[in-house]
Amino acid sequence: MTTRTCVAVLGLVLGLLLAAWRVIGTNGPVLTSPGANVVTQGTARIHQGDTVTIGSMFGCLNKPGAITIDTIEPVHAVGLRVTGWGLRPNPFWKGGPPSAPNPAGIGGQITVAKARLSRLGFTTGRTIDVKCGQHGEGYELAVQVEKTTAGEAGASGWVVTYKTGDETRKFGFPLAVKLCNEKVSWSKKCNALKV
Repeated sequence: MTTRTCVAVLGLVLGLLLAAWRVIGTNGPVLTSPGANVVTQGTARIHQGDTVTIGSMFGCLNKPGAITIDTIEPVHAVGLRVTGWGLRPNPFWKGGPPSAPNPAGIGGQITVAKARLSRLGFTTGRTIDVKCGQHGEGYELAVQVEKTTAGEAGASGWVVTYKTGDETRKFGFPLAVKLCNEKVSWSKKCNALKV
């Protein structure tokens, strides 16, 4: 066997061992989002310096246990910065725990709201501890952002970094968002923003 072949075989074996360890390396639950589809939300009349909350990211676990969220970050962000994130029980969870008061009065899961997390009933909790079920069991995750540009802003999705057992994992929500200056979110300028 040549040196090149030995290195290739060793690399393949190490790669397979690493892949097997990642699959069975944790006994902890993993974050999931049943029925998550790629969605783009557009919101009009959002200007530089405005704060908005982006929600409708539903999460639950594949099996009993708990995870701890470390961060929620935008993917391909343009003209915005994350200023906070939070959780609340899914508003459609039948028999679920009550949410914190929602002074903004927005019912159901939110898409993009011109309000802070606290006005929408999101807490700074970091733990998701419920297995997915048939009654809406789970949490709505939301991100509070500030628009930092006079132009159009947005992101193509959101990545949650969390700990399960002694392992750090990532989970992506394919929720694209456009924050538009114009009176309507389907304007030419806003449609031109590629997220």
